[in-house]
Amino acid sequence: MGKGYQKGGYQEQRHKGKGKSRGKDRDDPRLRRDDDIERRYNAPPSATSINATAFILCLALYVRGTIEPIKEQLQGLECFILFSKWLSWLLRHGKTLLHPSSLSLTLNELLHFPEFSKHTNNCLTYITRHNENTGVYGNFDTGEVRRICKDERVNFESMRYFIPFVTVTWFNDKGRIQLAVINQSPVREPHRNEWITTEMKEHDVDECIRHRTDLMPQQMYFFRIQSGHSHLSAEQREELSPPYDFRHNTLMHKTTAYKWNQIKNPEGRRQVIPFGRDIHFAPTEFLYHDPEMLRQYGERILIFNMHDPATREAFATARETVNGYVLVSEPVSIDVIEGVFDLEAGTWDIPWGPKCRPGLAEQYGVNDAEKLCKYFSKVYQQESCTFDELEPNLQNAVISIGQHYLQNLRYPVPGTPGFLKADTPATIVSAAVILLCITSIVITFKTLKEKSYKKVTK
Repeated sequence: MGKGYQKGGYQEQRHKGKGKSRGKDRDDPRLRRDDDIERRYNAPPSATSINATAFILCLALYVRGTIEPIKEQLQGLECFILFSKWLSWLLRHGKTLLHPSSLSLTLNELLHFPEFSKHTNNCLTYITRHNENTGVYGNFDTGEVRRICKDERVNFESMRYFIPFVTVTWFNDKGRIQLAVINQSPVREPHRNEWITTEMKEHDVDECIRHRTDLMPQQMYFFRIQSGHSHLSAEQREELSPPYDFRHNTLMHKTTAYKWNQIKNPEGRRQVIPFGRDIHFAPTEFLYHDPEMLRQYGERILIFNMHDPATREAFATARETVNGYVLVSEPVSIDVIEGVFDLEAGTWDIPWGPKCRPGLAEQYGVNDAEKLCKYFSKVYQQESCTFDELEPNLQNAVISIGQHYLQNLRYPVPGTPGFLKADTPATIVSAAVILLCITSIVITFKTLKEKSYKKVTK
């Protein structure tokens, strides 16, 4: 589904045309505030309460488990993917459209866009025709759900209308859409600690969005995308703490062949540029950890070697999100790229092969990055085989690399102060070796002490 979107969906429509303006979103008239959006933001509660009540009740039914979707299948539906992609595009690129302090839009403002209704109706068409048999969106037309709607004085069809938006918000494959509920009039933008994420426990989320009739007329719902926070104030960006600790061997940046050709153009800037937001990097092991998300965009993978001092300097502004992504707010020169992998060809993009000495490729994790790229290229880009059909050596290597990441590298090192950064990824290994040595010394000393005690007692 992801590749279908990439080749024939919204992304391709935006890249038609020639010249320097090709694919640029910042001049798109849809990303500008107009009088209708301003009216929607300042609308009285009487004009927004029906939609707000239906949305929050729908979300509460999913959060509480009253309705349970089949998440894996849901994330593969084309209508779901296109809705998620459009929402991501809107909230990441509309700098002049979003509210300045929180980079967000309200539910009533989102309803201004014709695309919102279009994607909602596409999902509702699937629900009407297929959900009774597939159950992908969950079994929502039950006596219990209808009773809850009646008790809360919410029209069942109004609640049903928001099922596509609720599932895209809460069950998207990146988990990066955030929600804030404001119970004040006149309305104000959310503060840092008022944002709800899908990383929160269901009980905590339920407490934040609990359906209370006395508050509903005053409630306003804000939405923002987690990865697009480069322009947030410092107090809003605390969720990106701590600074990146350089524990991974390599990071990657996935992009399209078209954008890569622009980046490497000798007459261009020759930099990976943060256009109005942070540059989005991920550990290369994400090809194993979250392949379904990564398959949806791009044919080139830019590999960055975290053992290279110049690369670490280029990543001086790097901060890590709770989802494991690394965000950099300054341009990164292509001079620090370790290599570029062509997913369509299944090989390094000539002449952008690994630049480190061959004898260090294993130690620096460059060989592991190449194995992950080859597996991803065959299984997800070329679709020439399934994972189970990979050659055994490559399959075993990918599993070993991926499991090592999940068990040892997924989260920052416990106890590391937020203001400190490791010199190299090997620091973690060194610490483990030191701990092992100390443990061995303690055991040896204990053994000698016991032997000495036995001699004395004899």
